[in-house]
Amino acid sequence: MDDDFIAEHVLPSISLHYHSSSDVLATLLYSQHWTSNDSEIVLEEQDECQGDVFEKFLRFFYTAKVTLHESIVIGLLCLADKYNVQSLRNLCTQFMIMKAKPPNVRNAIAWYSIAKQFTLDDLRDICIKTVAWNMEHLLSNANQTEWFRREFEFIRDLLSTSNLVVTNEYRLYTSLSDWLLARSSDTLILSYACDLLPLIRFSQMLPIQLHQIEQSFLYQSSNNQQIQDLLKRLLHQAYRFHTLASLRGDTDKPEFSPLEWYLPREYTEMNITDRVDIQSTLRFGIQVDVQTCASPVPSIDRNADWKVVYRKRSHDRWTLKIHRHDEVNETYAQVTAIIYDCERRVLQVDRGETFLFTTSNQYELEIVLNNPFEAKELYLLIKPVIS
Repeated sequence: MDDDFIAEHVLPSISLHYHSSSDVLATLLYSQHWTSNDSEIVLEEQDECQGDVFEKFLRFFYTAKVTLHESIVIGLLCLADKYNVQSLRNLCTQFMIMKAKPPNVRNAIAWYSIAKQFTLDDLRDICIKTVAWNMEHLLSNANQTEWFRREFEFIRDLLSTSNLVVTNEYRLYTSLSDWLLARSSDTLILSYACDLLPLIRFSQMLPIQLHQIEQSFLYQSSNNQQIQDLLKRLLHQAYRFHTLASLRGDTDKPEFSPLEWYLPREYTEMNITDRVDIQSTLRFGIQVDVQTCASPVPSIDRNADWKVVYRKRSHDRWTLKIHRHDEVNETYAQVTAIIYDCERRVLQVDRGETFLFTTSNQYELEIVLNNPFEAKELYLLIKPVIS
């Protein structure tokens, strides 16, 4: 039996407004089991739809207006969906999309399951994007319980995201390992591990991190031989990438598939190339020298030289010009700008397409700030990648 508390609402026998706005209520009011001669009809609603929420729902029929708030929008959405009041359902959805946009990560976490339940694809996409951009918030020690409570589909959708902002890929592995080991049975752990571990991009970890995985509890546990075999295969692919990715000849260049698994996400530990205070920088028009690793293989070494020019077009428009400075062979790279607010929450992520850099060309990244007055800091990432 459902554990939700079920209460009863008494609906007055006034049917005209309900008939025009809800075909479900119209069917109920004009059914053979109830006529306008009756004085009342009893409706059963769940707990989040009680009291003021139900009154606001009824008032919407007469006024076509509603005041929405995070605390009541889920209840109103449930009522609108149950009674097929499409106009109210759309209003609730639009409100939730607005309130789940970056940097509102708490709403995004809370409303993901609602978006899935009611097949609100636009809301689901916004929730995943907001959380992916603010992944460190969810993975922090303060939110460990929240992380453990997340459902499988949520974790899968997050790990499938390429522009996920996180310290490094190893952090994703350790967090996923903790989440898996918190499941209630070995059967669940194995089932989820087989689906989720291949989404971790082991190719983007440092050699020491790959070695640490071989020493981890999830790998070493005798109860998880199938998981160990899976991790061995994934680690082999990562070691192979580390060995062969730097080969440049077209004839002997190895194939790496699927390509996405061998490309970096937005790592804030190794890939940060430069930081700019958006509100007070003096770098406009000035050429800045920066360094990155030279290879698509992850490394802490920074031996590739670049030049960056920042140009501010207006209060909300920037242009970044990036040029490979040292005498090297052609380099494929991705350029990303991450915009933070004053509370270190990610407001937006602008990632350019993979670009072939030479010493005679440059790449321009155009940035339009979504929240120019809240934007505080810009992090520039230049990531050498395989093509």
